[in-house]
Formats: sequence, C-alpha cells, structure tokens
Amino acid sequence: MIQLDHNSLGFSFPHIDQELALKVHEYSEQRREEFTATFRELAKKNIEANRSSSREDKSLDAALERLASLRDNEIQEAWMGAWAAVARSGQSQCSITFQRTLRLPDDGKTYPLPAGLGAFPLRPVDCYASTSPAHWLEKGGVILPMYQAEALWLSFYAEAPFAMKITSGSVNALTGEMDRNGLVGNPQNYLTIPDQPWLDGFKVSPNTVRQFVAMPVGSGFTASEQLAPDQTAGGMVIEVIPMKTDRLLAQIVEENEEGMIEEVMNRVLGDSWRARVTMLCCQSAAIPCCSPDMGLGGGGKIQQEIYQDELGVEAWEERGSVRLCVHICNSMTWRAVTGENPPHPPITAEEYQRHHIPWFDFYRDDLTPLPETGKMAGLKSVDEVAAGKGLAKFTDGELDPEFVVQYGNARRPEEVREWGRSAVR
Repeated sequence: MIQLDHNSLGFSFPHIDQELALKVHEYSEQRREEFTATFRELAKKNIEANRSSSREDKSLDAALERLASLRDNEIQEAWMGAWAAVARSGQSQCSITFQRTLRLPDDGKTYPLPAGLGAFPLRPVDCYASTSPAHWLEKGGVILPMYQAEALWLSFYAEAPFAMKITSGSVNALTGEMDRNGLVGNPQNYLTIPDQPWLDGFKVSPNTVRQFVAMPVGSGFTASEQLAPDQTAGGMVIEVIPMKTDRLLAQIVEENEEGMIEEVMNRVLGDSWRARVTMLCCQSAAIPCCSPDMGLGGGGKIQQEIYQDELGVEAWEERGSVRLCVHICNSMTWRAVTGENPPHPPITAEEYQRHHIPWFDFYRDDLTPLPETGKMAGLKSVDEVAAGKGLAKFTDGELDPEFVVQYGNARRPEEVREWGRSAVR
C-alpha cells in the first residue's frame, strides 16, 4: 500500500504486519514461563543498582515490596503486552521524501552532503486524469516539479529493514545497468534502509556519488540517455521490498530482548524504581525553508557511501514488493497539469554560504561500501555533456564548506598528505 501524506510517500505492508504479529505472539508464548522464572531476581538487581547514598530510597523500597507481592500471571501479562506493543510499532512501514537542495559545482572537488531545503511537492497522477499525459496515466504514481539543472536528494525513514531499488529513467542508480526484475547481489542493485538514510546521486565510486540533477528528456544529458538504449524514459521508479518475516522476527527479538526486563518492570512497578536522568539533546537549527518529462543527470561530486547488504538477497520478500513511478516535470508542465504555481526557484551557492547553512557527513565503519561498477563510473556530468555540445556550463565557481555536521557511528578518517622526497644521488 502506498499513501501520500504531506509530500511524503509512505509504503506499508499490512500482510507482513499480520504475519509478524502472529510470530511475535508465538515467540512470547514460548518464552513466557522461562521469563517469569527469572524476572524477580533480575528486577531486584535492577532496583538495587539504582540505589544512591545521596538520596532517599523510599520509592525503591516500595518497588521492592511491590515486586515481592507480584503474582506470576501479572508478570506474564506484562511480558505478553510488551511484545504485543513491539509488534504494533510500524515494523512494515517506511517513507521517502524528495528534498530540494543546493546544486553543487562540477569543479572536480568532492563536497560534503548539502542540506535539505524543504520537500518537493508531490501530487497523485490519478487526480489529474484530464490534464496528464497518457503515458503518466498508464503507469500511475506521483508528479514532482523541478527546474532545469535543479538538484534533489532522497531521504528515507524506517523502523525496520527494507530493501529499495532506485531506477532513473531506465537505469539503476547504483550500477548503471538497465533495470532488471528482482534484486541482484553482484553488483548490488539496491540499498537497504535504515542503514542508508539518504541517497544524493548516482554511485560512481565506492565513496562518491554524482548529484541528481534534473534535465529535459531527449536532450542527451540524463543518465538513462547516456547508459541505456531507451532515449525516452524520464523520472524515477522506486521499488520497496520488505524483509521476510522470519528474518524480521529474529532482528526484532535481538533488538528488544535485552531491554524487555526493564519494559516489564515499568509496566508492573511504574517508573519510580528508576533514577531519573535529564538528557540534553543537540538539535540542528531549522533551515527555512521540450518533452513534459524531466530525467536525472549527474552533477557535482558528493562524498557518500552506499553500503553492502550484509544479509544477502535471500533475506527479502521479493514477491511482496511495491513499485512506484515518480514523474518529474518542468515548472510549465506542473502548472499546466495541476493548476498550481511551481515552487520558488532553487537557492544559489552565494545564498547558501551567506546564510551559513551547514553541510553533513554520514560515515559507518561497521559497514562496507559497495565497490565501483564500470558502467556508472563512466557517467558524464551535465557540464561535461554541455562542453561536448559546445554549450555553456550549468555551474560556475567553487564552494567552501564551513560547518560539517557528523552523522553515523564514527568520524571519517582524514587523509594526510605524504611528503614526497627526491631521489638521493
């Protein structure tokens, strides 16, 4: 099931939720008596660990008294209820937004990830049957407006793992190969979320992508026109594949088992047994935000890894996949089809720097980046195509990223320049 909510595409798989709820229930039933037998001893240790000589412990004494009076059926009900809540927590749902962003110069320099400057508007094709082109209506999906040479990136959100294929026109955004049915492990033609939170462009090397940049279909600039024989395909195709329920159950158990003792304690004892800790969170400042078809070409270089799927293609339920077409159009077509004005023109590099908008970096040292694929490595940028046609470049000048926000589980290692020594005679 696909739903559009405030310019965010939501994918859900109710049959996966139903199967998972049954499997979680069976698991909690099998473990119920085993958990009950050890709960009191583990709970007592947790309560005692919260004692402090610097405060009165009357609440902890009361928790111990309550613990001693608990009946087995109360513990079991709390255990079953805690696992039922896990099963209801949206395990088969994920979402995608298409973010407006700064178009980077194609100057040979590799930049950090630019910020999102608000979501592109999305509209269902079926709501505009009388004004949409016939080939849009045939495929369904949504409409997204972009200016020529405007850039975008994709933002993913999911509580549980999903596999996702991104096709630009007719070619896979990770491999440069023609779109094929199903998942392929070598070369890997899909990414996995939530391990991969964002995708900013075509993967051209193990740690570099070329920014997604909108160009008219038929102009020779798009990746599909360069790498595939189909000269007419524009837009994007998003395919979402859920994890098989047995694999998903194993991951859910692994992630929740350790914390389940405290969850049950909260349910039967309240939270007064735990010493309260005030946590401070740092939040980034809010950032204010020819053919009717547009395709995506390659822009400037961005430092971004696409990570290998450590589970393999057999972990995913390909028969339950969902596909969606995203039809990209120019501002004039958007107005003609929807009757709405297009968004304001994209921000310039000068404005980005003047407002001190941050940059970002995402690095994981526990995952392996996908290797280079020869076909995508040969993708020409829109500026390179323009030069070959004797046209002016679409970008000029350089940018100097000032403030880079780090994400991921580790800081990216920095390269140190070697001192070259002349040969000694």
